[in-house]
Amino acid sequence: MKLFNLSRLKPSHIYGPFSYQVASALDEMVAFSYLSEQVSSGYNYESYHYELTESGKNYATNTKTKFSDQFNIINSIVETCNKHCKLQSSHLSYSAKAHYILVNGGKNQYRIEDVQETAKKFDWKISRDDAESGINLLKKLNLVHDA
Repeated sequence: MKLFNLSRLKPSHIYGPFSYQVASALDEMVAFSYLSEQVSSGYNYESYHYELTESGKNYATNTKTKFSDQFNIINSIVETCNKHCKLQSSHLSYSAKAHYILVNGGKNQYRIEDVQETAKKFDWKISRDDAESGINLLKKLNLVHDA
């Protein structure tokens, strides 16, 4: 089981696809045998790959039937993310960071420079292209509008 020392993390670092809520949900799904987890070690990081088990597939099928409206909404969001960035975690992270910056700044309109300036305050290295990629996904999800 992965353990996180949340006291050492800034609130901005526990948001989005790398949040402790997502990690906890994944841990639970692995513990209940709905997902299998494979870990690959890299130079500076570990990469996690998850796949539905047969129990997970059965649970997903039942859930899809029982909660079809919610499933369709989630499926649409995942399809949009997949079309935008093939669900690559770095691109999803740029979107999550841009969303965090905009929501906590009380904005639903943006300027790329606003995102980059605020990112620096959190020690996030976000290039202009990264910020644009993140915001483009947010636009496709109708979460932000052009300023």
